[in-house]
Amino acid sequence: MTGGAGFIGRHLIPLLGSATIVDTVPRGPDTVVTDISLPSSQEALDRAAKGKSAIFHLAANPEVRVGDPELHLSVGAFGTLRVLEAARKADVGKLIFASSSVVYGEASLQPTPEDYPTSPISSYGAAKLAAEALISAYASYYGMQAVSLRLANVVGGDAPRGVLRDFMTKLRANPRELQILGDGTQTKSYFHVDDCAAGFYQAINWGARGKNSVFNLGAQDALDVLSIARITAQEMGIDSQKVKLVLAGGPDGRGWMGDIKYAWLSIEKAKGAGWRPKFPTSEQAIRQALREMLKGST
Repeated sequence: MTGGAGFIGRHLIPLLGSATIVDTVPRGPDTVVTDISLPSSQEALDRAAKGKSAIFHLAANPEVRVGDPELHLSVGAFGTLRVLEAARKADVGKLIFASSSVVYGEASLQPTPEDYPTSPISSYGAAKLAAEALISAYASYYGMQAVSLRLANVVGGDAPRGVLRDFMTKLRANPRELQILGDGTQTKSYFHVDDCAAGFYQAINWGARGKNSVFNLGAQDALDVLSIARITAQEMGIDSQKVKLVLAGGPDGRGWMGDIKYAWLSIEKAKGAGWRPKFPTSEQAIRQALREMLKGST
């Protein structure tokens, strides 16, 4: 598993029972410490892949706001190529990849199904789509069973970054005022990390040999940023009506350049394969994540 020391990986490992983790930071005795963005990582990846029946490829540069194409492509494209080469050499039959909803770009059809045209508007999204293309080619060439999971926004109590942690930090510093990036109308789908990990685990049995099968994972709805701000205040025991919401603005009302304002994925295909989120709505997932954060900080 690449990126196994990260947010999603930490929740997936208990479902697997055991796994060899490839990451830039150690996480127990089964960790292979290497940076897949570097060509020198190939030997370590080759060793880690030997004898494995499946690879979960979760590694990515997490700084989605950074518009540096080389930074994202070094892991997303070239790192994925090295993972695929390791899988080919070791004759690994299955690969499950952590893709993203951002590959669709600004979709006019929402909820967005898997067959909607892809048109990313950020270097992060471009790197995810490049990785999917490489995976598709390798699956076809070498008869691999590959699954790319296009993820909505994943939330949870131990998430190291994201809108919930940002809002909570700001409200702790000043419970009377909250600055919000963008114009506040940004509306996206949010789902809990436990539901995400369950999707990865179940995806081992999805798809078919010789192709890259694509599935969306997310919530059954979407939620705007202003609502998330109010929910965060409520969960913290703050009267949300007394919090002054300050809109910081941004390019075209976005939080940052390359940010997609409206993103809501259709999850009917994954549900048809047997996946069911425990927290089906974005609000349920967000409230659960906030409660976990608050419990962890007491």
